[in-house]
Amino acid sequence: MKGVGLFLVFSMAILMAQPAEGFIHHVIHGLTALFGGSMKHAKEEVYKRKLDQQREQEDEQEDQQDDQQDDQQDDQQDDQQDDQQDDQQDDQQDDQQDDQQEDEQEDEQLDEQQME
Repeated sequence: MKGVGLFLVFSMAILMAQPAEGFIHHVIHGLTALFGGSMKHAKEEVYKRKLDQQREQEDEQEDQQDDQQDDQQDDQQDDQQDDQQDDQQDDQQDDQQDDQQEDEQEDEQLDEQQME
């Protein structure tokens, strides 16, 4: 009972001291500043973490895309080199076949000349 009486006396003293602003407003404002500030700070931390995660994911995606592009370019270069080597080998084979045909023709001509 004494506690209730003290509460009522102090409440009345505070309300009488600041009748224009009111006591409840100060209590609510103080509580929101106390808990709201820490909650706001916690929310900011969570938001920052989310942003960092998004940036990391974007960086990883960019790295993957860069790696894929590099792989594609390397594959294209390898294909070009293989094509050039194949073309060179084909040219060499064609040249050898042409040389053999020319040699055969010359041999035939020589044989014909000797026969005559």
